[in-house]
Amino acid sequence: MRVTSTLRFALPAGVLFVLGGPRGVGALEGRYLGTTSYTEAGGEYQSVLHRLDVGTRQSVAERVRWNAFAQLSYSLRPGESDTRLMRSRYFGEFEAPSLKIRGQFAPWQDRAAAANPPREREYEFGGVWRSPVGPVLSLDFDRRDEESVFGRGTSEDRRVALRHGVGPIEYGGSWRRLDSRASFSGVEGRTNEWRGGLRATKSWRPLQLEGNYDVLRSEATSRDRVRDLETHRFGLSGAGRITSKVRWSSDGQWRTGRSEDNAQSFARDIDERSARGQLEYAPLRSLDLRLIREHRSSSGNVTADYLRFRSLFRRDVFRQVNLQAGFERTLETFSRGNAPGDVIYTALDGRLRRGVRARGEVRTTSYASGPRRWKGLVQSILDPRPDTHFEVTWQKDWIPPVGTLGARRDREWTFLAGYQPRSAFGVNGSLRVLRGTGRLERHERFGSATVTVRTGERTRLGVDWSERRSEFGFLNTVSRSLGLSANTWLPREFRLVGSAYRTRATNAVTTSTVTVTVDKTFR
Repeated sequence: MRVTSTLRFALPAGVLFVLGGPRGVGALEGRYLGTTSYTEAGGEYQSVLHRLDVGTRQSVAERVRWNAFAQLSYSLRPGESDTRLMRSRYFGEFEAPSLKIRGQFAPWQDRAAAANPPREREYEFGGVWRSPVGPVLSLDFDRRDEESVFGRGTSEDRRVALRHGVGPIEYGGSWRRLDSRASFSGVEGRTNEWRGGLRATKSWRPLQLEGNYDVLRSEATSRDRVRDLETHRFGLSGAGRITSKVRWSSDGQWRTGRSEDNAQSFARDIDERSARGQLEYAPLRSLDLRLIREHRSSSGNVTADYLRFRSLFRRDVFRQVNLQAGFERTLETFSRGNAPGDVIYTALDGRLRRGVRARGEVRTTSYASGPRRWKGLVQSILDPRPDTHFEVTWQKDWIPPVGTLGARRDREWTFLAGYQPRSAFGVNGSLRVLRGTGRLERHERFGSATVTVRTGERTRLGVDWSERRSEFGFLNTVSRSLGLSANTWLPREFRLVGSAYRTRATNAVTTSTVTVTVDKTFR
């Protein structure tokens, strides 16, 4: 790779002073991140980014504190015009036992690097007041201004919420007003929204009940268009235990209301209902049976209706070897998709001996619009030493023929190996081989290797290599990647990270990338 331009990495003077100037940082804390990268892929591209997060946390008295933070970023692409972009955002927060105030501000700044970029300004303020015995009141205000060649737009969002609870009863309400003006058309809009809610819970030793009610009223205007919405939602749920081995749970929801729009010649009535019940039975410690019934409808039209049975068996067949077997059957009277009819699976997982684990699984699934599908998996994990790891996985997917389509078989082998001692040398490698036959012929092989060397207590070098070969019908592709990386620490706890990668692929442009990053955390 021939680098024809100089990598620029100039730190602003203010950043250097904060990070390690002669007067130190005092009570400040934060992080600096500087990155420069050079890419060669049919052309030369370079980018530079500086980012600084800095702030302070102060305790005024017991349980009284305030925080202030600033986030600054500067980016550019050297050699190109109109690519400089400076952005900033400021945060503040004050917290006391019964009061919390927060805010953030972003001054007028460009949204993107361009000749005539759109500009924006944002600020948000909010607070929460908690009474020791009374309600909780929260206030929020957000405003956003934007400016572009089309004009100027604004958006203001005001929110007030109040909630309170007395024993098993909780209630609350909120109001929201949103005013907006589009920059490209000048159209103004306003939305007013009121919400209210009530929830009550009651528990006995074998039974628990909960009821809730929510109401929503909103009015949205834009020019001559007016849209009104009013909804009421009722909910009831319960759970309990019939015997020591039988439990039940159920919940139901009903949402009703009306939606009106003067742009339409008719109003729309809202009527949504749902009900769900579940019965659990555990005759043995190792056996769990469940029966689920669910029904959903909207405006009198059924959207979901099914009955589902599940069973799960778990048991230790040998020492540290667990057997799991499950069955699930779904009977649908209404379905919008290709839902599975039944699922049967069994798995064996456990530790065979010290440092040796194995797992095997067989799963089959049937669908209403197709044949039964099968999947098998066998896995072995070996850890002969704390610094050595081996893993071998084989799995197979099989789909029988469907009409004129032939069968489909996918076989996959995965091999993983790693050696990472505490010394200066470590290596990791992987190999994945996929072979698909039948209606879809495809072959794929992917291999990778990583070698790391520690040249010092806080310095590490690495070499990465990978290759992918793919055959899909008449299309054959090969891609190879080789990279070098380095990680070390400089004086005053500056962390330096560098990498260089080169990728070649069939019928593709060769890509080379060099990246250098400086990272500093201070407090």
